[in-house]
Amino acid sequence: MNFVTPVILAQHPKINEWLTCVEKEMRVTLAKLLAQSVKDVTAFKSGKIDPQQYLAWVDKYQVR
Repeated sequence: MNFVTPVILAQHPKINEWLTCVEKEMRVTLAKLLAQSVKDVTAFKSGKIDPQQYLAWVDKYQVR
């Protein structure tokens, strides 16, 4: 997963500080991805789901 804001080890040389930054960025990134995926899923509320469009949505938000 690529973070929204990268965590640079050189800026956070202490392990506890670095881990805190990584945890924060994981939360921020996951929250933003969730918000975007919910926004994008509205295309499927019409009732008929295009399989290609659905698979593209799944690929965009899959766990890597």
